[in-house]
Parts: sequence; structure tokens; C-alpha cells
Amino acid sequence: MRKISGYILLFFSVLFLAVFCKLEGKKSGNHSMSLKKNPPDTTLFQQALNEYLATLDSADQSFYNQIYEPKGMNSFWFSDLKRAAAHIDTLNKVISASSDHGIRPEYFDMKGVVDYAAVLDFKKPDYAQLAVAEIMLTDVYFKYCRGMKFGFINPLKLYPKDYFIQIQQPDSAFVNSIFSNPDSLRVYLDHVVPKNKEYISLQQEMQKLRLLKDSVFPSIPLLPPGKTIMAGKKHTSVPLVARRLMLTGELPYTPKVDSVYRTFNDTLLVALNKFRTKYNLLIDKEIGNGTLAALNRSFDSQYWVVAANLERLRWKPLNDISRKYVHVNVANMTLQALKGDTLVQTMKVVVGKPPKNKTPLLYGKMYEVVLNPTWTVPNSIIINEISRRMRSDPSYLGRNRMKVYRNRMEVSEWSVPWDSLSNRYQPYVIVQDSGSNNSLGRLKFNFSNPHNVYLHDTNNKSAFKLHYRGLSHGCVRVEKPLELAFFCLHDVDSTNSSEVRENNILQDRIRHSIGLRAKTSEGKTALSKGQGLKKLKRVELKPGVTVLLDYHTCFTGKDGDVQFCNDHYKMDSVLVGKLKRLE
Repeated sequence: MRKISGYILLFFSVLFLAVFCKLEGKKSGNHSMSLKKNPPDTTLFQQALNEYLATLDSADQSFYNQIYEPKGMNSFWFSDLKRAAAHIDTLNKVISASSDHGIRPEYFDMKGVVDYAAVLDFKKPDYAQLAVAEIMLTDVYFKYCRGMKFGFINPLKLYPKDYFIQIQQPDSAFVNSIFSNPDSLRVYLDHVVPKNKEYISLQQEMQKLRLLKDSVFPSIPLLPPGKTIMAGKKHTSVPLVARRLMLTGELPYTPKVDSVYRTFNDTLLVALNKFRTKYNLLIDKEIGNGTLAALNRSFDSQYWVVAANLERLRWKPLNDISRKYVHVNVANMTLQALKGDTLVQTMKVVVGKPPKNKTPLLYGKMYEVVLNPTWTVPNSIIINEISRRMRSDPSYLGRNRMKVYRNRMEVSEWSVPWDSLSNRYQPYVIVQDSGSNNSLGRLKFNFSNPHNVYLHDTNNKSAFKLHYRGLSHGCVRVEKPLELAFFCLHDVDSTNSSEVRENNILQDRIRHSIGLRAKTSEGKTALSKGQGLKKLKRVELKPGVTVLLDYHTCFTGKDGDVQFCNDHYKMDSVLVGKLKRLE
């Protein structure tokens, strides 16, 4: 769309008020008009608007015709000059406050509109100029409404190799609604702004950071590799750490900081761990370079991290999210199971290891839980890992209960030319038997997506003890697979004894099928009578459960507090750079 400017908004407000004062009560001459009695000549305006639109390319013509044809090509902004100043002033105030959402007011290109406005004469209106001003204002208004409702940046274009969630885009109903009545302008401008709790909390955090943006604090020197500052020890950096924590309120201010905090004492440890909790850093009783690097981040850089995550909250999946859904924050390596706005479960996850095996960001519907799955090894792992392993450890496949197939026939691993496998030549399929040693563990959660990504249990539980869990080949390992499976089952009416009984039996059949004991009286009775002794292979989920694999480096915790996490996929810098250069 054409570039527009926006400082015209303020200019128009002043200009119109001045014109009102001059012309109030005067009679119109041959070449002037009374703003109180005579609105702009609609025929002349329609003609001028059509002539102007004819100079635009076909895409722009189509867009503006969508707005103005239902209005008979009449003006949205100047149909009532007496009210136009108020409408433009409303828009001006909203645009001026766009920085509250992490969007620079300059993005709306206001200077060019101001320059154009200087030639407008409302005593003797030039309808060609008025038509151009109309489109300029419409561009500002639509750009704001579209961005606040759907996002200012398209993530599919920004992250073509990482982001695969189809997002909502403005349609004709949206366009018609915001341009239906200029007297409802304030309502429309308010309606498009996100109002969920997380968005508001991030806005409040942004306001705090804005106040701190110009604060200067001495950089804390990093320690030699492998060195830390232990609790109870003196160090020259300890007062610097204390000064930094005083700025953001984790530590109460004292002018005697250099004498009070020469030693890494308990008071400082408590304050530091508040900071580390907020930034999802490892909590311990020492200070390492990871903590120092986080303390050294400028408030301006953190401001833009919040701005980037406000933009992410404006991206809305095209398809509906079910009332019960699973949300994986790949950045924070956690999974939340939710029913509406209620958090039911949270657990750690292991996600893809960057840069080659990043977990793609996806939307899908979980349609089944597979019990005791086999694992078909991806080609990339066969070529890059197993082939090399087999050259030095020929018993690897047998020891891990893996079988080799070619043309659907099992073949001996000894017959495979492991040193010859490549992207051009790899005719084999390797399948790992089901069981406790299977890499997918006992449960696998299939959801619709084009990348063959799924959630699953694992035979390596120790990974969940790690602070950094970007370790997988792209799929998502879950810490509490059985709890997740039970969450995904069909909800039951707790007052319906029959539904409760059937659900308890199903849960115990799942437990029985993966080698666990029954826990409910109904399940134990059913199993003791021989009912359901046949192990389940899969459980179909009806209705399906939405799965959203997303990426947020600033978010609200379970208590509503704003938290940050490391950008281990380096996605913030791309988005922040784009926000700063919006055109």
C-alpha cells in the first residue's frame, strides 16, 4: 500500500479549529463554504476520489474500492467537517501512544502527511487534494487497526524456515466494520487492541523499562572461564551486582552499597535469586557469567524484547483453539495444559537442538495417543549418526533393539555398507522395538502437522533435570507423559457415575498397557475379572486437542508475574530488527 504520513492528524485538528473560528456565522461566497451549514460537495468529492484511485495500481484500487464503494464513494473523514477535527484528533492521540504497544509512532509516516496538509485550503476546497488527504488518513487508520488486531509483521515471511502457524488476516468483514461509521472511531480503535491479562502485564513491564531506558549502570566484568563468586565470599564485583539489583527493585536502595555489599551475603543472594527467577536462570548460591551477562543487558534491549513479545501476542492462529489445549513454549522449554484460561498442568519439555534441529513452530490437532510405540529412525539420524556409530560399534543396533529393513524385508545390519550411506544413497529403514528402552518411551502423542513432529515420552529422564533442554532432533519430549495422556482424554461429568467409572477404567487400562499397576477401584475390579486385559495400542481422542508449539521469550508465569528466558533460537533479534525498521 502507499506510504502515508501521520503528523497531519495534529495539523488537521488545529487547522480545522482555526477555520471554524474564522467562518462561523459567515455566509459562503462563490468559492468558499460554511463548515457549519454546507458539507463538501459529495459529487465533486466522489469524482476527485475516483480520479485519484485510477492513478493507483490495481491492488490498491481494489482495496480502497472495498472501503468506499459501500459508501457510494463518499468521504469517511470529511463528510462532516464540523466533526472531522474531533475524529482526526482521536486518531492522532492513539497513534501518538502506539509506543505503548512497542510500535514507534514514526512507523505511520506522519511527516509526509503534514507537508501535504500545508497546501490544503478549506475555504476554497480543492477536491483533488481533499481526496489525497482522505486516502492518507485511511492508510494511517487501517495500518493501525490491522496491526493491532493481527500483528504488524507476518511471521510466516519473517521466519520462513521456523514458523508454520497460519495466522488470521484482515478480511472484508473486518474492513467493513472499522469503516462503517466515523462517529464510532474511538470504539473501533479501542476494540482492535488486545486486552488479555498477559498483554496488559507485558505493557506494564514495558512501561517500567521505558522509565529505566536511559539509566546508566557500570558494566560488571565477566569472570575467568570456570570461575564463580561463592556465597559468603568477597569480590570486587559484588557491589556492582548490588547496584544493578537496586535499579530494578530486587534489592532495597542504600547509599552505603560499597560497604554493605562487599561480601556476597544472604540478603544479596535472596535479591539475586529473585532476579534469576524472573529471567529463568539457574538458581544456586553462586554468581557465574550467565548471571552476570543477564545483569549487564541494557534496559533498552529488554524493552525491545518485550515489544517483540507483544507483537507475538498479536499473532492469532487462523484455526480455532479448542477449549482444552496444549501449549508448548519452545523458548522456555515448558508445556502447559489448559482448559480455557485455567492452567491444569505444567511440565518441562526437551525441544530441538539449534541450529540444525530446531523444533518448528506449529499448530495442529492431537488425534491419538500411541501406547508402547516403535520408533522409525529419521533418515538424517541414520546418515549422520547411526552410520558413524556402526563403524566403531557394530553391536549398537542389536543392543538397542533396532532392526534394519530394505524393501520391507528385514536384513542383517552386517550387510549394510555403513560407510557408503549418504543423502543420495540411503535405501534402509531402521525401526526400534517398543518397550522401556525405546527412545520414544511408552507414550507418543500424534497431532496433525506437515513436519512429522510429535510429543513423546522418553527413556532418558535425566534430561529433565537439566536447566537447558534444547537437546532433541526436533520432536518434543515431555516430562509427565501419563498425566498429559489423561488430560487429553474426553472430559467427563463428575456427577455422572457411569462416565466417571468408564474414565477410571480407561485410565487403568492405559496404565496396565504400559506396565503400571491399576490405581482406581473400578479399574482393579475390571482387570481382576479379565475385562480389558488386552493391552491397548492406541487411544483415539475425540474431540481432538489443539497443540500449539510457539515461541515467547517474555511471558507471564503461573502467578501472573512477568518473566523472561533466553532466546536460544535467536529469533528475537530478527523480530526486534524488523520492528525498529517498520516501513
